[in-house]
Amino acid sequence: MRFDFMDKENPWYEFNCRVVRFKISDDKYETIITNLSREDFSMEEIREIYNMRWGEETSFRELKYPLDSMHCMPRKENSYSRKSMHV
Repeated sequence: MRFDFMDKENPWYEFNCRVVRFKISDDKYETIITNLSREDFSMEEIREIYNMRWGEETSFRELKYPLDSMHCMPRKENSYSRKSMHV
């Protein structure tokens, strides 16, 4: 979604999100922030979706490192920043 409606007079955008935390090993947890509703997606379904997506993320990383394209991010003022991309 483009946020071109945001400007100096309207710098805020409110939205609802859900924080899901699940155990991935004896002493490690994963915390996911999502907009998927509790009614439509159980915690186990979120975990499965995240697990499937993680394979995609690591595949992209394996492609980016050899091509030295880890820093190929948009630099325009209206583009998203790397800091705001974390899922």
